[in-house]
Amino acid sequence: MRTHGWKHVWRNLSWHTPNWLFYYDHSINGLAIKTEVAMPEEEGLSFRMATTVDAEAMQALGMGTKEFLRRLKTGDQCSIALRKDEVRSMCWAGIGKLWIKASGSVLDCGEDSLYVYNGYTLSSERGKGLLKGCYRVLFDYYYPQGRTKVYNAISIFNLVSRIVNKKTGLEIVGETVLFRILGLSICYYKRWPHPTRRLRIFVRCPDPEARPV
Repeated sequence: MRTHGWKHVWRNLSWHTPNWLFYYDHSINGLAIKTEVAMPEEEGLSFRMATTVDAEAMQALGMGTKEFLRRLKTGDQCSIALRKDEVRSMCWAGIGKLWIKASGSVLDCGEDSLYVYNGYTLSSERGKGLLKGCYRVLFDYYYPQGRTKVYNAISIFNLVSRIVNKKTGLEIVGETVLFRILGLSICYYKRWPHPTRRLRIFVRCPDPEARPV
């Protein structure tokens, strides 16, 4: 409460009401350009891109089979960390014009960028660098394609992710505020990495060309 005042009240209200009834988030977007991430080296630990054969194994991370396959079908890529062949961490990436549902914003990755999202590590494995290894796999996949700019989006209330952003040297290039009341969404762009309207008011997706992530 002391840090964000009434923002915390609105955020807590969001957690206790249906998203269509009331939702609030305040997000920031980081940018890294061809960042180098060290791959953790530990016996029994491996990293690779996920494929459709991993669908059932992803349930260990709380991801349903249908959602996993749907994302792969849209062209998004997923990297995973395995310990003794069991999935322990994941991270997703997408390209093109994307609607970031959690923040309500539309990001155009163009020809030189990618957007990383939904990074997750089992609680028993946190603090061991598994997510860094997942990032490295994604970067090794996209960098040769000329996509060397990496964007992310985190809520200002996610203190852990903000600390990670700071440690990795990501530059803050975007900031948005989203309110949703009775299904009507209002997204205000305080700053953004490419030209866009300052205010978007919408019911579903704010841009028909954007793909939801």
